[in-house]
Amino acid sequence: MAETALITITDVRVYRQVDSKFDTIRFNAFLTDVQRKNLRQLLGDALYYDFMLDARTAGKYLELLTGKVYTVNGQTAQYYGLKPALVYWWLAMAVREGDLFHSQVGAIQLTNNSVQNYESAKEKEKIALGYMETAQEYANDVIKFLNENSTTYPLWIGDSEKNKTQFVSFKI
Repeated sequence: MAETALITITDVRVYRQVDSKFDTIRFNAFLTDVQRKNLRQLLGDALYYDFMLDARTAGKYLELLTGKVYTVNGQTAQYYGLKPALVYWWLAMAVREGDLFHSQVGAIQLTNNSVQNYESAKEKEKIALGYMETAQEYANDVIKFLNENSTTYPLWIGDSEKNKTQFVSFKI
């Protein structure tokens, strides 16, 4: 299966500033890892593979990716889609494993940063954990949306043990 990039650096910039010179090859490598690990774990194998075949088209999974306003129990609900979760998972990975550093003016990519002291490593981990918490909030929203729209997404296994709780943990 060919990898479909579900988000772009422009999608990331909607949520956080990222240096305009951020390395495209690194972006794609981190994104591929996030999609294969985090997204697949969230959706389950069957839904993930079907979704990846159809995700960027106007097909049945477009709203799952981009979000929509829908009605549940007579009330209007806003679903933001998978993109925000993907963005924050990507940010967490970029902070932990890349040369992405957060300053007062936003995220920048450092070059020739061969010396990284213990304190800055702790700070990067703290920032990454914050991004993971935000990604988890969006992932919980995805689970809620899929459970409420299970007839539209029959490959979603909403009654499995992993999806009964409102909290699912992910590792990078």
